[in-house]
Amino acid sequence: MLFELITPPSVEPFTLTELKAALRIDHSAEDDLVMELGQTARRFIERRLGFAMLNQTWQLLYQGSPAAPLVLRPGTVTGVTSVDVAYGEGEFGATTEWRFVRSVPQTVEVTAPCQSGGEELRELRVTFTAGGSDPANVPDDLVRATILLTAHYYENREAVAEGRYVAMPQGAEALLQGFREARL
Repeated sequence: MLFELITPPSVEPFTLTELKAALRIDHSAEDDLVMELGQTARRFIERRLGFAMLNQTWQLLYQGSPAAPLVLRPGTVTGVTSVDVAYGEGEFGATTEWRFVRSVPQTVEVTAPCQSGGEELRELRVTFTAGGSDPANVPDDLVRATILLTAHYYENREAVAEGRYVAMPQGAEALLQGFREARL
């Protein structure tokens, strides 16, 4: 399974002003860098927790015919836009033989046939949206952890240097702890 981000969020749960205040930056020379580090921090936290904070479009590529429903990541999936299938050496084509299951974890169950015209199902492509639409609904602790991690990235632009390793700040780890999903 391969997940690919198709459309990133159009807004962030933080502002450049908030990031610069946390970093105590009073000039605009590094505004682009600060925002990029903030976006990197948000993506890291989303991967760490397994869910999307804000509305974004993803694609799942799956080789072969699935034996079980496919788990959609990052979580907080708001809907499946399309499911496409490719048989043999053919191109992708849309199918309506699927069902989005809103359980936890959220899955898509593809019921398209394993063969079509004598050709084996080669690949599936599931396009879906995840995340919330309003940055104001992102929990304050996640925003604070993102800001702390951004400051960490700014201060430690090289995570690994000769003879040293810079771990994630404990404050950010502590804020994320309450959002972790227990997995067996």
